[in-house]
Amino acid sequence: MRKVERLRFIENRFGNQFVLPYVECHRKQELAAAIEGFESDGVTWGLRTDVKDGTAQGFGLPFILDGTFDGAMKLFRQYGDRLTYIVSHNILDYHCNGVAVPHDKDHVFFEINPFDNNSQRRMYDHSENLRVLFVGESRRVLNQDRFYPGFKPEDSYARDLRLSDIYNLIVGSNDVDEVTFSVRNPDKKIVIW
Repeated sequence: MRKVERLRFIENRFGNQFVLPYVECHRKQELAAAIEGFESDGVTWGLRTDVKDGTAQGFGLPFILDGTFDGAMKLFRQYGDRLTYIVSHNILDYHCNGVAVPHDKDHVFFEINPFDNNSQRRMYDHSENLRVLFVGESRRVLNQDRFYPGFKPEDSYARDLRLSDIYNLIVGSNDVDEVTFSVRNPDKKIVIW
């Protein structure tokens, strides 16, 4: 699934509040207008790119975390209209990153990194900072012959990291296999990837 298709899927499945505002661009003029729009709104932005034909996932494609107009134009000069450019709000300060998977009808398994201020894709770079836990009705949950700590959705730890909200998205649905997410500082907005 292409990145733009994934963004639309998340908007349709979970709601647009879980996606950072973005503009899909194919031409230089569209890219310049999107950047100007974000900058005139006074927000920081980043730039992701994707393949145009949708035949394969675009691994290793160029990415600009903290966007500048000159950086975006340099990228466009290099790749031209061979790529799709996705200009969006960015996250420069992370409260937490995580992956959530349903365990059973009452529990959701989380791997989170609430310590490193890195993007979600780098949350596993320092395994010593990972936390493995459950959110649900039990304080301890057995998974593959090992007990993990459990938190009720109303517990302050689960609420502070917004795990309660992810829990409710998963438990409220029968067809969610996984939610990969970040929680942005300072507003604690959840972004599903």
